[in-house]
Amino acid sequence: MKKSKRIVAMLICVLFTVTLFAGCGSKATDSDADKTGKTDTGAETKGTNDPITITCMFSDHPSQPYQEETWVLPKVIKEKFNITMEMQAIPSSAFEEKRNATLASGDIPDIIVGMEKIVADDYGRKGMFINFMNYKNIMPNMLATLEKYEPLKVHMVSPDEFYVMPGQSVTMGTVSASANLLPLVRMDILKDLGLSTPNTYDELYDMLVQMKKAYPDSFPWIDRCRLTTMFSVLSAGLGLFSCPSGACNTGWTVFSPATEIFTDVMEEENFKFFIEFMKKCYDDGLLDPNYATDTTTEWESKLMSSKGFFTVDYFARPDMMTTIARSSGDEKFSLEAILPPAIEGGQQKTYALIGVRGFNVTSAKTKHPERVCEMIDFWVYSEEGCLLTTYGMKDVTFKVKDGKKLERIYTDTVKTQLDFDAAYGVNYLTFWNFKPDFYGYDLFDENASYYYNQPWQLFEDKLLSPPPAVIFNAGESEKYNEYRIDLNDERLSVLNQFIMGERPMSEWDKAIKELHEIGMADYLELINSAYKRIYNK
Repeated sequence: MKKSKRIVAMLICVLFTVTLFAGCGSKATDSDADKTGKTDTGAETKGTNDPITITCMFSDHPSQPYQEETWVLPKVIKEKFNITMEMQAIPSSAFEEKRNATLASGDIPDIIVGMEKIVADDYGRKGMFINFMNYKNIMPNMLATLEKYEPLKVHMVSPDEFYVMPGQSVTMGTVSASANLLPLVRMDILKDLGLSTPNTYDELYDMLVQMKKAYPDSFPWIDRCRLTTMFSVLSAGLGLFSCPSGACNTGWTVFSPATEIFTDVMEEENFKFFIEFMKKCYDDGLLDPNYATDTTTEWESKLMSSKGFFTVDYFARPDMMTTIARSSGDEKFSLEAILPPAIEGGQQKTYALIGVRGFNVTSAKTKHPERVCEMIDFWVYSEEGCLLTTYGMKDVTFKVKDGKKLERIYTDTVKTQLDFDAAYGVNYLTFWNFKPDFYGYDLFDENASYYYNQPWQLFEDKLLSPPPAVIFNAGESEKYNEYRIDLNDERLSVLNQFIMGERPMSEWDKAIKELHEIGMADYLELINSAYKRIYNK
């Protein structure tokens, strides 16, 4: 409570100053909006700055629960636009069901934070969601961003149709997001055994063997993120231009820049080598038999109890897990990022997870569409909105030093970035669009913990551009959905069968043929056709 009161007091002081000295900006009149080609939007806007209330539905996660007193976005929106955001925090476990039921009812909130792109486009074309291109004359920041950030253009249904508010649009300079998934190792165990971090797959195998000898009851290689993520993180080291878990949305394919053609990753010898390597580790008791089924809780338990030492997981995990372990009495515990191993022709780098990761939508029935679109242009597309949703309020929660250097303001109760994000509601879900590096800021935080900065410094110059993004339009998505689930499920099943020895590697070519027959051949034709459409080839 004391923490909340202190934060609220700071916010009130700054917001009072903002009210005195900051104008609310020019507001569009009805005639201005008409010039955009606006279709029926429901009700008229009564005044340029009358107080209004809008509803905002989002998933409330226990790791960063909504705190009305301290979240900065609703407070600044209220002061800057005289708009009250009525926050509908739905428990994350129930969010998808609640959202889908709300869509089915047709009675939707003004803004939904978190929506599948294909659903947004489908319902948008049917008139449920705002087409922001109808308000482009009052959204200059949106237009500027579309010109500057090529991955965003890919998500336009057509030059005149854009139904989504993008969220988590990742760029290279945001290392914590562009390198969001990384190889990790228990560095304390590695050092105790006198081992070095592995640079090759032979060295990785030897490291796992030594860990198994020292801890016979362990399975040194553990996983909870599944094969798609694991391969995406390690693919650059295998010399494959492939990232099936990336925002590029190109699945289990390999892209050739020379021919500009996507092909099946299973037809690559280096991918087959990777599956054979996993099989060898599985057979030798080095890869956890439950690598394809472990829950987060089970994975955490193995990592904390020295039952597993090598894994692939999120950028924030070293800081989080090391803090938890040491607070529980294990002072030696140290989880750190390492570079991916590489074979000949590969690189000890990883493909940056750049691109648009999430989407939000706005109801076409919102009573004040012009006011809401002006607010969104600030919130989602402006430099000030970017800083607000990622760092909070200048001189209250962060400082700008040496021109473009950002520094969070930590306190006795806000000691880590996790505390910071939770207290101020920043860097949460798709409430943020870009990180400030998009506007030229240096995001490296010298005051952050060692376990936050270690992966940042290790990977800041080890990131590669991913394959070009390919986003299917409605017709292409309809075709893909005819076989999408069966194809993806069968592929993972087949690959896991090879790894676990349930199917002999001698049937590799046969498996490729089977997958092509149930949809992979159609998918390759579809994705190559979509690529030509998007990039005018």
